[in-house]
Formats: sequence, C-alpha cells, structure tokens
Amino acid sequence: MALGSGQRGLPEDWEPRYICWARLQLPNLQIARCAWKETERASAAESVWRSWNVKFISGETFHVGEVQFYFWSKHTGAERAYALISVWSEPDPQLLRESSQAVYACVYHGQDNLHVIEAKSITAVVAMVPMQPANGDRSDLFFLIDKPGLDSTMTSAGVNGEASDE
Repeated sequence: MALGSGQRGLPEDWEPRYICWARLQLPNLQIARCAWKETERASAAESVWRSWNVKFISGETFHVGEVQFYFWSKHTGAERAYALISVWSEPDPQLLRESSQAVYACVYHGQDNLHVIEAKSITAVVAMVPMQPANGDRSDLFFLIDKPGLDSTMTSAGVNGEASDE
C-alpha cells in the first residue's frame, strides 16, 4: 500500500513533497535550529549550537521539544511550515511543587515521543540543562532555562547596542 492511499482521506494518487530546512527565525528574533543539521556537524573540536530545544503551544498549555527538522508541506491544500519535534516529558510534579513552580525538570524521550507541530506554534528557544544528581535524585532529569544567553546580552549592551555604564 502506498503512503497516503486512502488513509485519513488522502487521495489515492497523493505523493508527499517536502522541503526540509534547518533554521527558523521566530517572531521574537531568536533563531531556532534543529538537531538534524547541528548534530551532523558535531565533532570533539567543534562547539555545537544547543538552540534546537523550543517551547511551543499546544492547546492552551506550553510544552518543550527538541526540533528534529523543519519542513514545508501542502498536504492540507495550503502550504504550511511544520516541525518534527521530540517532546520532553511533563515536568516532575514533586520538584515543581517543592520549588514553588520554579524548577521545570523533564525527562528526554528521544525518538519515542515524536510529534509534528505547526512551526508557528513555536514561541521561544529554550535550553534544557542536565540536573546534577544528589542523594536520591534521578540523573535523567533536565531543567528548563528560558531565554538562554539573554542575561549576558542585556547586561553588556545598552538599548542601541552600545556599552552601558549602568
């Protein structure tokens, strides 16, 4: 059976065409990258961008995912941009509660939790940093850092990009 033949109302002769790309500029001017190209160029001597983790809206809640790649598709009749995302787990409820909602710690599921989302639902680039295990802690937890790198950028430059004395 050919891909799309009769499944989900797709025409029998439907042949999918996708155009993949590796970076997406968000409305907040952040550049969201993807694991597909960034891990391909990784080497011990080369620093790899870690900006392929993103925050996205689904329904009325936000989720965190690792972008595998971005692609254009016309399968709904209109050309739209999508992202294949490996969605992180929901945050650890105990850590979230004990930290007064400050520590958003998740488990990475890799290829076991892939979803396709519309690219326009991505709201920000985030960092997922490994938690240091302590007595009884799980070492597979990563915590969310929203707006990575913004603090150092904002303190070293003024509004017009000039050095600030304040």
